[in-house]
Amino acid sequence: NAATGAQIWRYHTKGSIGAQATFDNGVVYVGSYDHNLYALNATNGSLVWHYQTSGNILSSAAITSSVIYFGSDDHNLYALNETTSVLTWHYVAGGPVESSPAVVMP
Repeated sequence: NAATGAQIWRYHTKGSIGAQATFDNGVVYVGSYDHNLYALNATNGSLVWHYQTSGNILSSAAITSSVIYFGSDDHNLYALNETTSVLTWHYVAGGPVESSPAVVMP
């Protein structure tokens, strides 16, 4: 609660969280060292969906035009559909993707 500082909800992952959460359209997106990107209902903390990678999620997500971009230490940059969590594409980088992506749309 922004006014009181009281906790409203909490969600437990099976790994540490090393990057900031991202908020869009009533959903909080957060990656974990348990290899999952989680989409959580911002009002009550319930799981909307999760997407599993083969590595730890190191970056915060960037969102634009209903696509979520994030990186992992499995050397991939991922792009997922924001609503369905379906993989749109991924790019194999030369090493772990530790920085949060920036997206510029024309």
